[in-house]
Amino acid sequence: MKEKRILLIDTSSSCSEFGYAVDGRITREFRDCDRNSADSLAYHIDKFLTENDIHPFSLLAVSLSNGPGSFTGLRIGLSFAKGFCFASGSRLVLINSLDILAGCASDHEGEFIAAINSNSSSGEYYYSRYVRTGSRVERLEPHSTGLLSELESPGIPVVTEQSLGLGQSLKSEKLAAQLRLTDERISSGDYSDLSSAEPYYMKEFFVRK
Repeated sequence: MKEKRILLIDTSSSCSEFGYAVDGRITREFRDCDRNSADSLAYHIDKFLTENDIHPFSLLAVSLSNGPGSFTGLRIGLSFAKGFCFASGSRLVLINSLDILAGCASDHEGEFIAAINSNSSSGEYYYSRYVRTGSRVERLEPHSTGLLSELESPGIPVVTEQSLGLGQSLKSEKLAAQLRLTDERISSGDYSDLSSAEPYYMKEFFVRK
C-alpha cells in the first residue's frame, strides 16, 4: 500500500513551521521564530525534501493553517502551498488556525475560548468559543474579534499560544493538532479547490499611507 505522505505548513503566527508526516506520524518538524521567517520557509522545505530524497510527486497532500492570523504570513503560506500543489499534483487541505489552537488545549474540558493575536496596532485577538468532550473538540460559534481583556470577563477559560506555551517546546503541538484535523479531512475527501482557495483574513487589509 502506498504511504500517505503529508506536508504540514503554518505561517499564520509569529513562528513559521512545517512538518512532514507519513501514515499519520510526524517524522520531521522545523520551526523558525525569526523576523520574516515565513519568507525563508520555502527554502527550508526544499532543503529538507532534497536532503532526504523525497520527491514532491510522492506527497498526497499539503496541509496549511490558513488563518485567521498574520496577514503577510497567510499570503505567503497559501501562495507557496498552491504553487507546490499545482506543480506536484498534491491535494490542498486548508485548516482553520483557531481550530488547530483549540485542538492543542487538551487540558481544558468543557467550554473554552481559543484566541489568536491579530498582531495589529489595535491589540485585538481573533477568537471563537469551543467545547471539549473527551477527545472531541467542537466550535460553538462563528469567529469574532475583541480585546483579550474583554474575552476573559465571562469566566470561560481563554487559551492562546502564549498561555499554552506552544512557542517554548521543540515538539510542536500545533503541527500534531493540524495533522489530526488534516487526516479527518482526507478521510472524508474534503479537499480545498486550488483555483478558488483564499486566506481567511477575517478583517480587510488597508495600506497605511
